[in-house]
Amino acid sequence: MRKREWASCKDPQQMLHALVWADSCEVNEPGDERGGWVPGPITQRRLRLFTLAAGKRLWANLEHPPYRSAVEVACRQAEGEATPEEVAEQCTAVGRAYHAVLCRHEDVVEMARLLHVVLMLLRYPLEAAISLVTPVPLHGNDSPAPLLTPGETACCCGLLRELFGDRGHPFLVTDFLHPAWLTPAVVQLAQALYDERRFEDLPVLADALEEAGCTEATVLEHLRGPGPHLPGCWAVDALLGKPPNG
Repeated sequence: MRKREWASCKDPQQMLHALVWADSCEVNEPGDERGGWVPGPITQRRLRLFTLAAGKRLWANLEHPPYRSAVEVACRQAEGEATPEEVAEQCTAVGRAYHAVLCRHEDVVEMARLLHVVLMLLRYPLEAAISLVTPVPLHGNDSPAPLLTPGETACCCGLLRELFGDRGHPFLVTDFLHPAWLTPAVVQLAQALYDERRFEDLPVLADALEEAGCTEATVLEHLRGPGPHLPGCWAVDALLGKPPNG
């Protein structure tokens, strides 16, 4: 997918499939025996953050504490804060719930789909993201039914551009930020906004960066833009120097 197509695309499925080619490596996560192409670590983090943000309404409506617990662990997993033992425990719990739901009446098919997304969120984030945005028939020859509303689906494209930038893959500091612009004040402010999730204050960060001498319009315009802004924002990540395996 070309840059112009990525910047104007209105189909999150197409954008996600483009990411497989734009930022992938022929390695598997520990314990992954399926083989084939999977996203590299930096993409896995962003894909988890995407799925968590895109399905925010769905996660809020999960009624059972074990399901909510799994989503909470996935949030910490995206930030590298969940232990392998925690993730394995949640995978087991959600897997059991998923198979139990499948054995029940057809009217819980949608819940089974949602649990599948949660399970994949913990294990295979690319599959989770694609499953979340891809409508499928609930019964037999029914028309494909989405998990997300039309409005939520439309927002997904903006979320993907927020996380992966205009080029369809994450930016790094070395791409366009002069080291002299990364003053202690700028980096500390970026870290504080990230830690406190104060993304509405990103224009303040843009001002601080500009005062430090930054002339890179791509970064300044993004920080001052309407968003959506969320954890994993490519500009904030670049300022914080998050590595490719971070």
